[in-house]
Amino acid sequence: GFVASFASSMGAVVFVLLAEVFPNRIRSRGVAMGSFAVWIINGSITFLYPVVVGAFGDGKGIGFSFAFFSVMTFAGFFIFRKFLFETSNMTLEEIERRNK
Repeated sequence: GFVASFASSMGAVVFVLLAEVFPNRIRSRGVAMGSFAVWIINGSITFLYPVVVGAFGDGKGIGFSFAFFSVMTFAGFFIFRKFLFETSNMTLEEIERRNK
């Protein structure tokens, strides 16, 4: 369940996306800061999940938390589709020119 959810969401894509979004001159810092943010968010989810489940009861808490994460995943998909562009078959230089 978890592996399929992670692989089909932005969880696996975010690291590839980070490497393509930043210009060469700041790429290492951008990827480091983005990776740090991803791990902070992952840690927050890990610690908050039991709190949410406990606050709403086992039956409703699990359903509520998965519904919330599903809505956030779909919202993220549409936000990424709106503000990011396809980078396949583009060189890093072409991506940099497009980002300016």
